[in-house]
Amino acid sequence: WGDDCALATIDADKLDAYVQERRGETSDETISREVRHLVFLLRLAKRSRSYAGDLSTLRPPDLHGSYVPRTRVLRPGELEALLAACGPELGALVRVCTALGCRRSEALKLTREDVAGSLAKIRGTKTAGSAREVPVLSVFRALLEQALPLLPIKAVSTNVNRELYWACRRAKVDHCSFND
Repeated sequence: WGDDCALATIDADKLDAYVQERRGETSDETISREVRHLVFLLRLAKRSRSYAGDLSTLRPPDLHGSYVPRTRVLRPGELEALLAACGPELGALVRVCTALGCRRSEALKLTREDVAGSLAKIRGTKTAGSAREVPVLSVFRALLEQALPLLPIKAVSTNVNRELYWACRRAKVDHCSFND
C-alpha cells in the first residue's frame, strides 16, 4: 500500500482488494498467513489506541488457509533406496533427519559433540520448543553413526530440496521432504 499508508485507512474493502490482487500471485495459504500477520499488527495498534477499525470484519470470509500437514513417511525399503541414490553429504542429512526426527535446518547445525550417548542436542530456533535434547532410539543408532563423521554437514547445495527431489527420482521412490 506504500510507505504513506496510515493504519487507520486499512479496512475490509482495502483488505479485500489486496486479497484479490494477491490471488493472482500466490496461494490462499500464503495470503491467509499475510492477513493473519496484518490483523495481529492491527490488534497491537488497537491496543495502543492507534487503530480504531473493527478487527472482526477484516478477514475476508472466503479466505481459507488450505495447509494440510503431510503424512508421508519413508518405508524401510524406500529409505535404503534413497540413501543409495544420495551423495555423502545429502545422505548424511537424510540420515540425521530420519534418525532424530529433526528439521533440515536443525540437522545442518548438529555437531559430533551434540551427540552424546543416547541423547542428541538439537539447536532449533523455529519455535519455543525447538531447542531440545532428543533420545537416539536404538533402531536409529546405526543410521546416525553413519552420519557422524560428516558432522557438521556442509550445505549440500544452494537448493538442497531440489537435490533431494532428484535423489528420490533416481531411487524411484515417491517424492519426500526432510520432514517426512
